[in-house]
Amino acid sequence: MLEALRAQLGAQFPPAMAHGLAQVYLSRGNALFGQGDAMAALADYGRAIAIWEALREQLGGEFSPAMANGLASVYMNRGAALSGQGGATAALEDYGRAIAIWEALREQLGAQFSPAMADNLAGAYGKWGVILRAQGDATAALLDFGRAIAMWEALREQLGGQFPPAMADGLAKVYVNRGNALFKQGDATAALVDFGRAIAMWEALREQLGAQFSPAMANNLASAYMNRGVVLLSQGGAATALEAYERAIAIWEALREQLGAQFPPAMADNLAGAYGNCGLTLFGQGDATAALEDYGRAIAIWEALREQLGAQFSPAMANNLASAYLNRGNVLLKQGDATAALEDYGRAIAIREALREQLGAQFLSDKGDAAAAVADYGRAIAIREALREQLGAQFSPDTADNLASAYVNRGNAFSDQGDAAAALEDYGRAIAIREALRGQLGAQLPPTMADSLARVYMKRGLTLFGEGDAAAALADYAQARAGSFPRIWPTTWRAPT
Repeated sequence: MLEALRAQLGAQFPPAMAHGLAQVYLSRGNALFGQGDAMAALADYGRAIAIWEALREQLGGEFSPAMANGLASVYMNRGAALSGQGGATAALEDYGRAIAIWEALREQLGAQFSPAMADNLAGAYGKWGVILRAQGDATAALLDFGRAIAMWEALREQLGGQFPPAMADGLAKVYVNRGNALFKQGDATAALVDFGRAIAMWEALREQLGAQFSPAMANNLASAYMNRGVVLLSQGGAATALEAYERAIAIWEALREQLGAQFPPAMADNLAGAYGNCGLTLFGQGDATAALEDYGRAIAIWEALREQLGAQFSPAMANNLASAYLNRGNVLLKQGDATAALEDYGRAIAIREALREQLGAQFLSDKGDAAAAVADYGRAIAIREALREQLGAQFSPDTADNLASAYVNRGNAFSDQGDAAAALEDYGRAIAIREALRGQLGAQLPPTMADSLARVYMKRGLTLFGEGDAAAALADYAQARAGSFPRIWPTTWRAPT
């Protein structure tokens, strides 16, 4: 009807009606996007933008705050739709336009700038930060996350008990995003603080809302616990990491029971990942039986997803499934069940070789650590060395550490075969990589990497001693003993401080 009036009246179509028509397009676009029809939503967002931009040009200073707010809102929503379709650059442009409009409104309206507008502006900064972080610009992302947090915290103080759950949820999410960015930059302490703030907010919402605490909020809370566990484990806190993983698992399992067949694949993937992290941590603590149980749960979930999703089973999920098979194989091998271990290694190899065929060069650039699942250590090394040559300075510390592990594992295999010379060569390569990491990371070298470096010095020392080179063996023992590596040295063995 409004479009018919616009066609009939032409230039006489009143601005108020044009504003109403743009609002209808925005609302329909939101509904279409909510139903998963991003392309139709983008078309409606484009129509709304065209109308409001024409009004802005026509009305000049008479372009009302309500119209400006509508235009900013549709730019933000179009940015979200574009981001979901892989259009990060275009999404950034739309978020930037939305931010510019709301910032101008904030300056124009002063104290009359409404909480709803401030909430939208904070959300735009948060979304902008997410894309910037994904593009590798952590510094700019942290600035935008900080702006979003400052606005929502100001709203929380202003509104007090009237601070809506939706705003609290938005604030908690941006704390998680900032925590992830901080951890990526090596600031684990600050990351843990932000994860703690997010968890506190969602736990308060869970208590406040009861049965109205939404599955999306519950999923976010579980993810925050999971992220906290990852950071705690990187700092050597295995026990506290396990507690965080178990809280995440409890929430996702409750959601799985609550939602039944509506339990989304993304949540199932997260749940499987939490079980995998638990298994890895438990195995590190020496509890192989519990580790096997958790790896089995992770594998069962991912295999069910593979069957359910078919061709939509993502490379990331396939990569995680292969990791779970590899890790379970390692536990089985440690327990002496070589037959079962080989079966799991074979499954991991099959999955990752299929990924390599599917993704081609993208397998190396996006899944550089995927080769860790290949039980053939020589092939694992070849893939990682190719990645190191390809990425150069962008070869990540985690991937470098994985390459060192592959050399250690192949060295162990050579040692088992009685080929001490080949074992020593591989141990030497692993030491060189990990010493380079120690030089690169300095005080930020994770305890797990320091521990691994000490262990390979011990392995090489033992091999050298077996070959009759006591002096070189003693030198390697001294290198291992010089640091503080509590997981391998009895207290009485440690170097005096």
